[in-house]
Amino acid sequence: MRFLYLLFVLFLLLASKLFAEISVEQVYWWWDDGLIEYGEADDLLLLIESGDEEGACIYADALGLEKCELARPRKKQVSSKKKTPKIEKKNWGGSVRYQESRDSSDALLLRKLETKLHYEAFAFRGIFSGETLENATWQLAYRRDGYEALLGEIRYGEIGINFPLEVREGTWLAYDGELLKLGGALFTDSAVAANVGVHIGGMTLDAWTFDDSKNRAVAIESSNENFAAGVWYARGMESPLYRASVDFKSEGKFKILWNGLFYALEDSILPYPLKLPASVRKSRFWASQTQKFLYSDYGVALVERLQIPLDTGRALPYVSATIQKSKGLFRMLAGVACRDAGEGCGRPQFRAEPGFAYGGALFYSKLRLQGESFNDLEHSPRVAVGVKYTLKQDFGDFQKGSTFFRSEFVVPERGATERSPYKFNEDAGISLKNISASIRLVFIKRPEESFKAERAGITAEMKF
Repeated sequence: MRFLYLLFVLFLLLASKLFAEISVEQVYWWWDDGLIEYGEADDLLLLIESGDEEGACIYADALGLEKCELARPRKKQVSSKKKTPKIEKKNWGGSVRYQESRDSSDALLLRKLETKLHYEAFAFRGIFSGETLENATWQLAYRRDGYEALLGEIRYGEIGINFPLEVREGTWLAYDGELLKLGGALFTDSAVAANVGVHIGGMTLDAWTFDDSKNRAVAIESSNENFAAGVWYARGMESPLYRASVDFKSEGKFKILWNGLFYALEDSILPYPLKLPASVRKSRFWASQTQKFLYSDYGVALVERLQIPLDTGRALPYVSATIQKSKGLFRMLAGVACRDAGEGCGRPQFRAEPGFAYGGALFYSKLRLQGESFNDLEHSPRVAVGVKYTLKQDFGDFQKGSTFFRSEFVVPERGATERSPYKFNEDAGISLKNISASIRLVFIKRPEESFKAERAGITAEMKF
């Protein structure tokens, strides 16, 4: 494995920091911790690998996972005339971001270079991926006074629709005024799209149409800052697809957060250009929501999920509750989940994460015990112990920044086996004003074998 090469690139770019953006490695960690099932992990990985980071972020938020930050902020469904006062800033800038990940055989899992440039109302984005960065996508954008033009790669979040759609290439022209919004697209495969919307009392009503000569679809959506609901119908569907989402956060010392995503469907046929996660496509009804109640250092989180497959019709409910103390000298998280709550608490799961913080160091442990029933809990739990150290310091000409290091050792549930080996996870990073990056190394140890590298990845970014 090219660990020396990865380290060389890392320090060449002066950086290392774990980005808040969703990643393949983060999905594996959620799966290891038992926060998501195999199908949900597979859905997230497919979304990320297809370049739909926005869809993966929305899906992760709905599953009650850590709030992730989009590399491309989602277009808000509000009038362009109702903007906050402009902040004086330079009229040009950009960034370069590089990602690479390899497995134990030195096979390339991911290599991506993303560049962004902006000058006044113009912006450019280029993404290069593959062994030699031979796969390229790009977008040239113009945005000013409610007018917008996109040329190249077009993603659904950028044009303001909430239904997840395939990434297409073409031209998008739009106007978003105080009352009326209009938009139209012509794609390279001759497909077309159009949008008409109005802003009424903080609410936006949208009508969409899509046509590629073989498939025609229409969508109606209503949305505001916290809520969105819509219906989608395409030729060939026996019944429409319904979608709703909520993203609410209260103000004050006692905060309430509510995040949810809901789909209802009676038809397994979902033609162009919809692109839904596999678990949603196979379900008559799919819902996931999280409520969080935060006060000072304490928090309570409730997660409810419900999936009704199209084939069996058997409801698959999931409920969980956690309580957490996230700051101070002593920290703690305790949680219980019923992964099949159809009849009582089936497939139970228990989690405990005690921690101790001193200075810039956090010493923590994670315990997880789960089984198919309460009678299947007599085995040893999954145990992870680790330390994370964060240091804030002055880097002189680079101004203030921070570095961190994290080491974690994991003993699998029921003990180590060939399929579930011991794991040693290592992260390190530094973040400056305009330069940041991260490195993550994963080592495994199977019975009667020594530790060996399983995965390595780096992420680095420079802004200017």
